[in-house]
Amino acid sequence: MRCCYITMSHYIGFCRLNVLHFNKVIVISPPGATLSVILGLSNTVSIIISASVSVAYTLVGGLFSVAYTDAVQLLSVILGLVSLEM
Repeated sequence: MRCCYITMSHYIGFCRLNVLHFNKVIVISPPGATLSVILGLSNTVSIIISASVSVAYTLVGGLFSVAYTDAVQLLSVILGLVSLEM
């Protein structure tokens, strides 16, 4: 007879899956909210549009484009922090 029980690794995997899903919501929601305010669209439509643009950008440019964008963002953050120190 097979026993059905949840091990600690199952629980940790489930928690990690929930955290990753919540992280995606946090990343996609702000651009959608901004689009919603600027264009006057509903939040759902705005989030779908921003997610579609992100996916298309990654598909067309590949992972290199994402890494390049991250590098440009890092540079702009560093320049912003340096300008605050002056």
